[in-house]
Amino acid sequence: MLSFSYLDGKIYFRCHQVVNQEETMFKESDDVEKLVLIEIGPRMCLTPVKFFKESLGGEALWQNPEFITP
Repeated sequence: MLSFSYLDGKIYFRCHQVVNQEETMFKESDDVEKLVLIEIGPRMCLTPVKFFKESLGGEALWQNPEFITP
């Protein structure tokens, strides 16, 4: 399962796996009460700089006012 969150001006990506607490892999016959999410990575955090109207350019629809070019 992939998780995408937006918090404090950043986009966070996390990757989780659904597993049975008593076994290593999930099977469709497993009891839902025994299932848990385990973060398996990789974890990533992005700071958006600009959103463009077209896929690789064009008019800038949004620009991060707090971003400073390194």
